[in-house]
Amino acid sequence: MAEKDVKLVTIASFTFAHMAYMAQDILEQAGIESYLSNERLNYALPTNQVDGIELRVKDTDFEKAEKVLREYREAKTRKEQ
Repeated sequence: MAEKDVKLVTIASFTFAHMAYMAQDILEQAGIESYLSNERLNYALPTNQVDGIELRVKDTDFEKAEKVLREYREAKTRKEQ
């Protein structure tokens, strides 16, 4: 697949930038490239005018990224119990 054929899809949306950065780091550690959108808008506009910071991945990485983030959340939940 040519690079221009790759589509980015939103895998998660965050109100707070630090949460988006943490999720992005988790994906990076798993070898999944990700991108943030609306990151700067979140600071420039009132929060009710922006849908949040979107974490986006290549459509070909979506399932793997979803699994990585789900496993992280599950592990974190078990640790907190």
